[in-house]
Amino acid sequence: GLWWNEFDPAVHVLLRDEPSSAAFAEAGETVERAAPGLIAESDKLVQLYEAEAERKLARAQAIQLVFLAASAALTVAALWLTWRGIIAPVLALEAAARRVAQGDLSTPASISGAPDLRQLALTFDDMRQSLAASRGALEHEAERLAERVRQRTEQLSALHEITALIGGSADIDQML
Repeated sequence: GLWWNEFDPAVHVLLRDEPSSAAFAEAGETVERAAPGLIAESDKLVQLYEAEAERKLARAQAIQLVFLAASAALTVAALWLTWRGIIAPVLALEAAARRVAQGDLSTPASISGAPDLRQLALTFDDMRQSLAASRGALEHEAERLAERVRQRTEQLSALHEITALIGGSADIDQML
């Protein structure tokens, strides 16, 4: 305000004139009278800048919190999608592989998720079905061989009895 109209010319006099001059002394008194007003105005100005800086800082902090919340939400969403689309299907396929390793060839591997994982599950299930068919064929062949062994054993047993009869008796009439 008014203090500047007095202060500015007085400062110029102080810079220009000799310290021993009357104008210098008068300018010094003017500066001393105007200084409290200048300080008060400067304090007001600093307070305004501080208030503006605090508002800007509060706004920047609010924006940072929004970005932090958005980042956290995106991270949670990415983790959920990763779990649902990749990790859970892989764990389900792992469980199916363990069941097959333990001999369970009747439970299909049903997996949802990414197309690549579904294709892998279908391929795994085809393998499980092939193993089940192979196991069935092997079990059938083992039963057939066991029946042949049983028949051969009966034939050998009968032959053994005939041989024993032949060896124990030389009388052909007895053998017949």
